[in-house]
Order: sequence, then C-alpha cells, then structure tokens
Amino acid sequence: MKALQNIYINSGNAILVIVDMENDFSRPAGKKFPSPRDRTVPPVITAIQGFTERARSAGIPIIYIQSVRTLQEPDFTVFGSSPYVELGTWGAEIIDELKPHEGDIIVQKFSHDAFHNTNLDEVLQKLVPDPTRHYAIVTGGGMIPFFWGRIEETYEPSRQQKLIGRVMPKPLLEYFSHFYYDTAVGGSAAAIRCAYEVFGADQIVFATDYPWGPGGGDSRLAKYPNIIKSLGLSGAENKKIFEDNARRLLNLL
Repeated sequence: MKALQNIYINSGNAILVIVDMENDFSRPAGKKFPSPRDRTVPPVITAIQGFTERARSAGIPIIYIQSVRTLQEPDFTVFGSSPYVELGTWGAEIIDELKPHEGDIIVQKFSHDAFHNTNLDEVLQKLVPDPTRHYAIVTGGGMIPFFWGRIEETYEPSRQQKLIGRVMPKPLLEYFSHFYYDTAVGGSAAAIRCAYEVFGADQIVFATDYPWGPGGGDSRLAKYPNIIKSLGLSGAENKKIFEDNARRLLNLL
C-alpha cells in the first residue's frame, strides 16, 4: 500500500460526514463486530478522531449518519436478521471517542441508505446550496447499470409526466453523471465493467469497503486493484478510477 499522504482541504467548502460509528459496529462486544476486525477498527477510530478534531478547530460542519433500527424493518420482519443497532440501546449509540458535540448534526437512518426517509438532503441543501456540489457514491450503481436500458425505456420523455409528474429537461444519463459509483462490488470484474460501460471512467471511484470484508478487509485491499487492472482500460482511465476522480469528488485537486 502507498504511504499515508497529507491532504489539504478548503475549510470554506468542506463538510465532515461520519457514518456508522455505533457500538454494535465498532466495539468487540457489538453485535456486528466479528473478531477478525479487532486489529483494524482501533486505527480507523483514531484516524476519524484526528479528522474530527481538525474539522472542529477549522469550523467545518460535522454530520453524523447514525444507523438505528426499530426492528420493524424488512431486515428483521422479512429476512430474519438478528437484532442490531436497536433504537434506544447501547449498540445504537455512537462510540464515546466520537460523541457528537453541541452544534453537530445527527441524521438517523433506518436502512443502509442515508437518504431514504431521512432529512439528509435537506441538511445538505442548507449547508451547500449549490445542488451541483451534491454527490453520492453508490456501490457500483447497484442494479442501475445492469438495467439501464430498461430505465431509459420506462422513463422515456413521453411517459415522464405520468410516472413522475414532470418532464425532465435533460436526458436521464446527464442526471446520473452527478453521481460517483465505487468499485466495492464483491470482486466482480463483470459488474465493474457494466458500470464502466454505462457511466464511463470519469464517474467510477476505487473503493473496497475496508475494514469490511474477509480478513478485516485486507483481502479486498490486496485483490481489488488487480481486478480493476484486469479490465484492460487505458492508463489514463485507471488513474481516474484509482486517484483523479476521488480528488475531484473530495475537492483535493
């Protein structure tokens, strides 16, 4: 792996977002903390602490995305998952090292999607009024690239008024180009290729979901770069995926 590098952020247009740092995910006694992660989570917590301290000192807004569940979600009622991050329990609390301060923003999410039935979009609109600055990183686009033809067919302009109440002034693909799609898709070169064919190299960001995954995430760190390289893309396109797009997304150019 590359040595750690300093990054420089413009505090005037930055937001720190801390996601899923609850006890159930981050503590050995947590319900979603398998033992292989013991050695990986503490350094992650320390790194986030450092980011948090610097953000506070620079006056950068901090948003906490807190995972909570009522146990009435489909995870439990349909798929039979064991309870975790149950609302009102220790497991759903943000860990002590990263406890929110007065003035920090907490957005509670009841699914994996931080925008679904939450006020996150409203919060971002207030902090960053220019909507062109709103980006979401979606794991390979999920089913979107696979079903792109069906999406365009279903929402073609003559049907938009009936289906969504208005006609979009631009082609659908232009709206999806405001998103970035990461490569944490379980190691499938075909899935990444599918996203690449639809969205292009400019919208794909390298990711592994570390520290999640086999061996506390180390296996993915070792394998995923070679999976990207196996696609046979140009050197310039690989550089976009591994580095340039993340710099653009995070305003680190």
